[in-house]
Amino acid sequence: MENNSMRVLAALFVVLLLLLGWWGYSNYRAKQDLTQANEIMTRELNELNQLKQELEIEVDSLVQAYEEAASENEALRGSLKEAQAEIRRKQQAIRRVQAATADEVSGLREQIAELLQIKEELEQSIQKLQEENEQLRQDKARLTKEVQQKTQENEQLRNLNESMQQEINQLTRANFKASGFTVALERKNNKLTTKAKRARRLRVNFEVLNVPEEFQGVRPIYLVIMDDKGTPIKVSQPVLFSVKVNGQVLELEAVKAQEVDFGSNQRLSMVWDFDRKTMKPGLYRAAVYTDIGLLGAAGFEVQ
Repeated sequence: MENNSMRVLAALFVVLLLLLGWWGYSNYRAKQDLTQANEIMTRELNELNQLKQELEIEVDSLVQAYEEAASENEALRGSLKEAQAEIRRKQQAIRRVQAATADEVSGLREQIAELLQIKEELEQSIQKLQEENEQLRQDKARLTKEVQQKTQENEQLRNLNESMQQEINQLTRANFKASGFTVALERKNNKLTTKAKRARRLRVNFEVLNVPEEFQGVRPIYLVIMDDKGTPIKVSQPVLFSVKVNGQVLELEAVKAQEVDFGSNQRLSMVWDFDRKTMKPGLYRAAVYTDIGLLGAAGFEVQ
């Protein structure tokens, strides 16, 4: 009987030891699993935090690049209001992201997604500004070139007028010369133009006042068109004539001649029709002569 009791106690003791061993092993495995899960979570959090920091640095650099591009745009356009507003919006978005807690993986992912969106928007804005700035630089260069060209043309026209005035002073008679010279280019429908491809008529208006009796009466007048070098333009049927001034005879070519009955005071007009390819873009001068000298002249430009 005593032996049976001992065997039962021994069996119970063995079962207890087995239960204790199983419980200890289970606790050990649970602790190992928890430790491993914690390490994975910590590693993921660290990686996400590092990715967030890298994105914040990259976005800060993009903000600086955007400000530089916007500043260049200000120099070209004269206004940074829209660009500054865009920068403020992006900076506010960044501050919202930076102020958010980074304790949860889901929160970090949302912040990273927002940072990526802000980064993409900034890159697109910078690209747009760079393209706009490039176009503005091209426009500025084109306008600068046009201004330089116009300045050069104005200088050429001024020199032409000066030389023309010297010639007028030499060839005109003090008491028989024209004033109020105007030169206009016209289309076929009589509308004014300055374009070479549209001009078909040239009209010169002037007036002659206080004409001495000795110069009154019927006289020929000649319309001479010269380029900026003083060379008469080529026409299919030029009118050749001679002018004697101060004992000197000048042989000239006119595009048109007509008879005028000069009185004491009158307003005169000469109209010359020409072909499309006759007048090319450039500076010209129209001069009106009589058989005894130059009445007057005026410069004009064909574009």
